[in-house]
Amino acid sequence: MLGVFKGCGSRMISRGIVALASLMLLSACGGGGGGGGTPPATSSSSVGVQLTANAGPDRTVNVGDRVELNPGVTLVGANSFSLGNGALEVTGTSTISTDVVKIQWTKMEGAGVALSTNDTTSGKAFFIAPDVGVEASVKIVYQLKITNAAGNTAEDSLTITVNRVNKKPSVVVGENLKVNEGDIVIFDDVLATDADGEIVKFEWRQLTGIDVHLSDTDKKYATFVAPSVAVEAEFEFELTVTDNDNGTGSGKIKVTVVPKNTPEAFLAFPPKVGFYEGSLISAYGTFKTYDSSVDTVQVGFGESFVPAKINSNGSWRVDGLVVPDTREFTLSVKIVDTKGRIGIESSRLIKGDGACLGCDAGWTMTIGMGVDAEEEKIYLLGYVISDVQTTKLFAIDLRTGHRTVIASFEDMNLGVEYFDIRSMTYNSHL
Repeated sequence: MLGVFKGCGSRMISRGIVALASLMLLSACGGGGGGGGTPPATSSSSVGVQLTANAGPDRTVNVGDRVELNPGVTLVGANSFSLGNGALEVTGTSTISTDVVKIQWTKMEGAGVALSTNDTTSGKAFFIAPDVGVEASVKIVYQLKITNAAGNTAEDSLTITVNRVNKKPSVVVGENLKVNEGDIVIFDDVLATDADGEIVKFEWRQLTGIDVHLSDTDKKYATFVAPSVAVEAEFEFELTVTDNDNGTGSGKIKVTVVPKNTPEAFLAFPPKVGFYEGSLISAYGTFKTYDSSVDTVQVGFGESFVPAKINSNGSWRVDGLVVPDTREFTLSVKIVDTKGRIGIESSRLIKGDGACLGCDAGWTMTIGMGVDAEEEKIYLLGYVISDVQTTKLFAIDLRTGHRTVIASFEDMNLGVEYFDIRSMTYNSHL
């Protein structure tokens, strides 16, 4: 045996402590244990401490689940951060050799993911399990690599199995329909799709309305004959589709059945939309029947109706109707023919507070009138007689009764910007 030994730290050890020095040498160099194993990572400040990476247990998730990546170690002195292409790297600095100063996550296999993090210093990350298409499942493998201040590294991998989640089929059965009694109705505007499979089953059923005989209820397109009705009647149907993974989707459609030759009611007064002030109102108009004659004409509000006087010339009238005590109300007229069929017309009226009646700009004679039902305004072209006679255009708000002289067609506050005077009805007596 030589007189001196050189240890891992290049220290000189005297002959008198050979045995002790030899024991320390074996410990510091990791040469004990009989050989054959992977020596643990060491540093000059912590002898015999092994660096270990643990990416966590393999796991199985569904498409759309949040997958957490946790390195399980603490990074020291974070000063650099990089995230992109499904990879994450966080770097720090320390003078202590055993401190972890770098954490890296790298996708090694599988579908692309959008890796994200809420903390740029911890090395923790997450992603949302991606769509697997038509595959039952896919595997995504991530590698975790950690590095300490001594330059030692350790690695571990994590396998995430992503299972496909069946996408429910989608079905649209088309626009609602309005048909006459006796018409053959075919639901032939059906659009049914399945993004990750195929439709294997169709099932039609009736939800509302008097029962009808619905044919081909197990086919894509069902059909029925519109039944006889005395008044307009609404029917609702539903189509449910099932895909090859037993996922279901449904769509609904409404069908309004109108009796043939329904009598028609026409209101001369009040108008379709109007402004009104007063406690009583009169209503009058005309009617038309087809293969029958009129039985009754009823006028009223809500569910309360009174009979109107029917004249031989095809007109009707009712006076002294008590106006409901509400801001807005609807006046309805029902024409009932001798076959029990009913035609309905209505007018929506809006009350004013009376404060503005007669106090806004006025006119002496109306030349023309136009109605904008959407904006609930009436436009009047009229003569204004003061010192001289002038012609002005007025806008009357049917909701409030306020009226304003329109001085500029560019000012939206005064009226419709592109109001067309040619659409007015003119006084033929002028």
